[in-house]
Amino acid sequence: MKQYINPNIIVSILSIYICSCGFFKSDKYSNDIYIENLSTRTKTKITHTGMNSSPVYLHKCNCILFHHIPSINDYPRLKILNIDKNTIIDFISDNKSRLTPSVDSSDSIVIYTSFNDKKRELWQYSIKSKTDRLLVKSIKQGLEASPYISHDGKFVLYINEDDNELYILDIIKNTSKRMTFSNNFIYYPQYPKWLPNSKEIVFLSFGFLRIVNLKGNIVYSFPLDGLAGFRNIIVDPHKSDLIYLKAQPASDTSYIYNLYEISINTNSIRMILSKRPYYELSYDFSPNGEYLVHD
Repeated sequence: MKQYINPNIIVSILSIYICSCGFFKSDKYSNDIYIENLSTRTKTKITHTGMNSSPVYLHKCNCILFHHIPSINDYPRLKILNIDKNTIIDFISDNKSRLTPSVDSSDSIVIYTSFNDKKRELWQYSIKSKTDRLLVKSIKQGLEASPYISHDGKFVLYINEDDNELYILDIIKNTSKRMTFSNNFIYYPQYPKWLPNSKEIVFLSFGFLRIVNLKGNIVYSFPLDGLAGFRNIIVDPHKSDLIYLKAQPASDTSYIYNLYEISINTNSIRMILSKRPYYELSYDFSPNGEYLVHD
């Protein structure tokens, strides 16, 4: 694996971002999506109403799937933004609430969450058959616990609401396996993500970035000394040796964050972008690894 950083990649992975920077007014939201080219420092506003968040890239077109809430009394809907055509359409036209989507690399399966009787459930939607399937009845709520499908579409990561532990769901068998346990000193996993090989998982845990294999064994552990206020982990689909982390210095009490790059090969960390606002939460790389989308 490469042991050097291409400075052009640092610019390109941050070229597109989604910014939730509006304010609540009356019964309407004003959190809009922007596309920014950092090489030219230009920014284009591409949404104008509603709350838009949890963006993920589709792989077969230059499109972004995200959830949209038209107003405070409405339900979350999944929308597709076609970047080339600058159009937004409904992904699924019904009244079911769908949140925090995650898509496999073939664009055949969408994993999402939905509320039922104040519980957050984990669902699968098949794009080919246009059918829903309930997978797990109760998972932990919050961005740090959002489900994440493997690139090969076989497994889903989620955090259980009852024990706050990390689980892998086998989509075909519809069976879950617990991956973290208190007795091996991994507590409260956050922001779990699949590495590109779909065989290893990276997550945050009490000041450490850890990687485990499918047996639950720790294969890598990196101390995040001097950092706090962690907001997310971002994985490039083409680089298993580089992990991106949004955090802030432990001495900083503001809501300004930095983006850090952790190299597994060199066991080192460096800041690649400073002063990112608090409200940029969900992230995803474009299929070619050239863009980073976030809300």
